[in-house]
Amino acid sequence: MTDCSQLKPLTTRFYCDVPGLDTEKIYLMNGAGVGKNTGEQGVRLDFNHSQTPKPIQIISVREGHAFPEVQVRNTVTVEAGVSASLILCDHTTSDFAFVTETWNEFHLAEGAQLRILMMQNEHNTSTHTTNIKVQQEKHSFFSCTLITLHGGTIENRFEVTLQGEQAECALNGLFLCDGAQRITNAVRVRHAVSSCRSNQLFKGLLDDRAVGYFNGHIRVDKDAQKTEAMQENHNMLLAPAAKMYIQPHLEIYADDVKCAHGATIGRIDENALFYLRSRGISLAEAQFLQQFAFAHDVIERITLPPLRERIADLVGKRLRGELHPCAGCARHCC
Repeated sequence: MTDCSQLKPLTTRFYCDVPGLDTEKIYLMNGAGVGKNTGEQGVRLDFNHSQTPKPIQIISVREGHAFPEVQVRNTVTVEAGVSASLILCDHTTSDFAFVTETWNEFHLAEGAQLRILMMQNEHNTSTHTTNIKVQQEKHSFFSCTLITLHGGTIENRFEVTLQGEQAECALNGLFLCDGAQRITNAVRVRHAVSSCRSNQLFKGLLDDRAVGYFNGHIRVDKDAQKTEAMQENHNMLLAPAAKMYIQPHLEIYADDVKCAHGATIGRIDENALFYLRSRGISLAEAQFLQQFAFAHDVIERITLPPLRERIADLVGKRLRGELHPCAGCARHCC
């Protein structure tokens, strides 16, 4: 593992201004910490009461042809009573067919709070599998908002265990895909003890020949009475060839619970489109307004206002097609 205190920003070769706010930046180049001559991949973070209040941003960059396949392991611990914010960004600087697998392991002690934004912004011939494993002790809070702007074949696997009473987690995702992109979100939340809450909201906008998958699984153990769990997945298909596959699951062994799931696949609302156009709004703008309103439910769950505004701006540009002139560039500058 790489000690983040010894890393130096690689701003001369790549800069990510996604946050729109002051962050402490950590760079990984092809999985290795910048400035460290080590074969070990990834970052270890320990949030404690002496930690800087700034959000920490881990910027993972893939470049060159020397490292076609990379494995990265990031380990994050949040000590009791500590509140922390973390931003994880994935980028590429060339169009090489990178294959990346990342393990992110999070452990929240009693009363700890961790809020994460993950942004995936790699070129559309890359392959990236991201594993997110979370263990929560009592009275802890974990939230993760995942924004997928670009990427070829992406698989995100969440595994969250609520193992302390009164623990709570919120998992949110928004993916925008077109061309021949394939995106999978597999989410598994286990309620192991009583009086915990979980909430999932994943939304997708799929255009061209893009294919999306959502597999959501909530397990409530026998002793996990008074559980509250909600799972939602909603998708909008923007082209006849776009496809979305959904598999929601509830596995409940307790009897005093409030659990529900909902899933939808739809298209542009023609009646709403007609209404907007009858008010003098152009077709392109009316389509954009519907798509952005659909995506906004996820964006508004980002708690830091400057970060929320920056992501809203990026999503708006993506939906308006303002990034199309850069389609031949692998960087997708932010």
